[in-house]
Amino acid sequence: MHPREAYLALPPFEFDQSDQGWRSIDRDGGYLEAAQLIEAYLSHNMQRIRSQSQVSEATIHFHAGQEYAMNGELTYPKALIQFRQADKPDQPAWNLYVAGTIAFLEGDNTKLTDASTALAALVAENPNLTANATLLGQFRDALQANNRSYKAIYGV
Repeated sequence: MHPREAYLALPPFEFDQSDQGWRSIDRDGGYLEAAQLIEAYLSHNMQRIRSQSQVSEATIHFHAGQEYAMNGELTYPKALIQFRQADKPDQPAWNLYVAGTIAFLEGDNTKLTDASTALAALVAENPNLTANATLLGQFRDALQANNRSYKAIYGV
């Protein structure tokens, strides 16, 4: 494992999308540590992130949210802070996925159903949305069964 400074020095794409970044901690079940590292990376590298186009600030915030959510319900409030910074103004389908994820963590079945239904309607136009639409459907089913485990839905 790299020392923290080595992680913070990685280029944004490598840190977020490769096994050299936060994912090396995640794969060992270190969800909280990975989330905190992502937050530190965002704080330390915001200018670098905004000056390149390979990976967006919103995507990195989303991954921090995922790691906090994977850590369990006690860190859902921190996950929500990150997910609320994950909108992409030019990607309405992505924003529906983010909104549905937030609704799941908040236990809001109405908002989750709305986001899930709207995203599912877009799948015919863009089959690449199938995975995210399926996840929102699984979130909806889990919430209706009173299961709020983000980690269980991802099958981890």
